[in-house]
Amino acid sequence: MHASESSRWSEWLAEQAVQVGHQLERTRDAVLAHAAVRAGDTVLDLGAGTGLVALAAADRVGPRGRVIGSDLDADCLRVLVAQAGRSQLPNRVRVVQADAAALPLADSCIDVVAARSVLAFIADRRTAMREAFRVLRPGGRISCFEPINRYLTRHHTLVDLAPLGSLGEAISACFDAIYADPDEPLLTFDERDLVHLLEDAGLVEVGLNLIVTWHRFRLSEEEARQWLTQRGSPGRPSVTELVASRLGRSAAERYARYFVEAASRQTTSLRRGSAFVWGRKPPV
Repeated sequence: MHASESSRWSEWLAEQAVQVGHQLERTRDAVLAHAAVRAGDTVLDLGAGTGLVALAAADRVGPRGRVIGSDLDADCLRVLVAQAGRSQLPNRVRVVQADAAALPLADSCIDVVAARSVLAFIADRRTAMREAFRVLRPGGRISCFEPINRYLTRHHTLVDLAPLGSLGEAISACFDAIYADPDEPLLTFDERDLVHLLEDAGLVEVGLNLIVTWHRFRLSEEEARQWLTQRGSPGRPSVTELVASRLGRSAAERYARYFVEAASRQTTSLRRGSAFVWGRKPPV
């Protein structure tokens, strides 16, 4: 994400908190557990967003610790500061507007770097991880969580497209091309790449927890409509917008009507993948 982009991240993150808040909290707690956050630590929340990880870390580090929330989006950081004030933690939290690949922090000043769903949105992941390593004190820890979208069930396999005839074939071809695109940023890494990123930066005792889950459910018509219009992140097209851009508005409307009807009549199977990865900077 570039600083010049229109800032919609705080709104999107608020929507995510409403839709999957308990899941986000479990992920946050696991990230901090793998980081072994202790009282008195200085924690860098890399790509802090509106402060899900930062505020929980501030509670854990106690009055002698501090948390730095770093993000490129100024609006998110304003929300984080406001939430820290409401949580009576303002003295433990400060924010820095910065690119993860160029942190304005001194060498060896951080005990823990935590990152939740951040690397997927960073173009130069190697430099960002080396920056995280640079600011860690010897013996410091890093803990990351990332969705691994290569495991995600492809959208056009969620319902049977055969009844749509040539339109179904065109939609399948459309999504096959997207999943095969080597420049699609959310599909260009998996859990092995995360391990290599940490090791390449110089971290040791690198750990990995890969989680692949299957969910079987039936969508209501309203849930199916939301499925078509939700966004994976701000600035990315919804399914309906994507189909309209490639096949035309009429095709997108026809597909949307069919998807809502089909998804609400059948049980859908969805696979998701995610990974926790962590490591330690060698002591001097």
